[in-house]
Amino acid sequence: MPPCGGDLLGDWTIVQACIDVPSDLFSDICAGSTVKVSSFTATGTVSFKADKTTVSSGVISFVQTTQLPASCVSEAQCAASGAAFANDPRYSNGQCQYDASTGCLCTVTSTQTPMNSGTYEVQGTDVILSSSNGKMSVDSFCVSGNTLSLYETNANANGATSTLTLTR
Repeated sequence: MPPCGGDLLGDWTIVQACIDVPSDLFSDICAGSTVKVSSFTATGTVSFKADKTTVSSGVISFVQTTQLPASCVSEAQCAASGAAFANDPRYSNGQCQYDASTGCLCTVTSTQTPMNSGTYEVQGTDVILSSSNGKMSVDSFCVSGNTLSLYETNANANGATSTLTLTR
């Protein structure tokens, strides 16, 4: 459903989440690299209040697999990446394996429990979300009956897009 705007006011429950990460996400840094996100799920709630404040909580989880060719990464760099993932609290089961012919294959599982509060402002078919931690995002949206679709394009991730479908 394309962005159409509408009335955001109310309490919404996440019923579906989709993410599309370009497989060539790192190709401008390393030709031949690939990224795949799988097992993406999201649950939780979002409330848009009449005083233009918002509160959300939920659980987001996914598995990300990144393949970097041997021409871009050494065995030592691969091992360092694996150690960094293993020590990063945002990930579980973070690991990287090096093969001289295929390069570095890293796989991480992430389960995050974001809880945000902040403010929102509707401008046409966009909603500007400003969280209490200083982060801001502009998402397109469409309210149709009791269904809200939020669309986000992440400019920092070379065009990764996500769609969140909620009901009230």
